[in-house]
Amino acid sequence: MDNGKRGSYKRFPNNPSKAITAYYDEELRGGIVKTSLDIGGKETAAEVLFDAHGRREFRKFRNNQADVLKVLPYLPEVIESGYYSGRDEKQDHGPQVAFHTKMKKVSIGKTKRLVAVDIGESKEGEFYPYSVNTEGIPTFKRKKEIFKREFGERQRKNKAEDAVLLLPSKDSVANLHGTQSLLRPTERRLHQEDETVKMSVLGIRIL
Repeated sequence: MDNGKRGSYKRFPNNPSKAITAYYDEELRGGIVKTSLDIGGKETAAEVLFDAHGRREFRKFRNNQADVLKVLPYLPEVIESGYYSGRDEKQDHGPQVAFHTKMKKVSIGKTKRLVAVDIGESKEGEFYPYSVNTEGIPTFKRKKEIFKREFGERQRKNKAEDAVLLLPSKDSVANLHGTQSLLRPTERRLHQEDETVKMSVLGIRIL
């Protein structure tokens, strides 16, 4: 992919917007990345298709398109193995009913840069890269804060669900059995309505 990126730079050295479009069309468009996303409340295998959505959206940071261009070759890596903050359902957002964000720090030469990719989800259940954000772009700080919060909430939720599924320890089983031994089925403790209840006073104690 680096060769494609250098080719785009050579053809449009002073126009990163056109360079982004050229790189997207030559190196990314039509490609599929396999990953896992939250589908129906469960993390499931999914395929993310580089279609026309990303081609248009990746150019939106007009003053920081050079930063976007630098990270384009690493987007498949971010989508495939980046940290995942979960599904964010949207209302009235065009064809997108939800977004899924992946984030990962990638090595670019001798430097490392944190990259976030928003994956759009269509009404038909299709997935595609919708936008990219990275260090160097002013809005990335806010993006990182939101991701960190949502990722933490997702981790806590997963841990809580895992705890419910854990098998109890021997001690907890013993304690449970001990508690249950104090209980009796209701029909063995209560008289039926048609039975006569016999009672007698054994004594009265005044305190």
